[in-house]
Amino acid sequence: MAALEKVARYNDLDGSMGEPAVMANPTRFTKVVKETRPARQGRQAVRRFSNSEAQIQASEKWSAAETDPEMRVYAEEELAGLRITKHAQMRMPKWRRCWKARQDSTA
Repeated sequence: MAALEKVARYNDLDGSMGEPAVMANPTRFTKVVKETRPARQGRQAVRRFSNSEAQIQASEKWSAAETDPEMRVYAEEELAGLRITKHAQMRMPKWRRCWKARQDSTA
């Protein structure tokens, strides 16, 4: 299943979770929850990775604009920590799969 189809399927299932007919049927609700779990986890992983990128960009701007030497050191330390976190996230197989799926879906 292509990445866009997976996203569409997840959105359909996620929307159906709030429907009274699905909520009234425990078997159907359990099936929907189990089917959406991997996609939800992947979406959360992509969101965390995207947030890391946004934090890095903001920290880079802050570091470049900072004129106080002590604050610049602090900003650069913050930036280094964020880059380490992003690198660690990229090493996780789930992150790579999710990020690749996101890139494929936006292409």
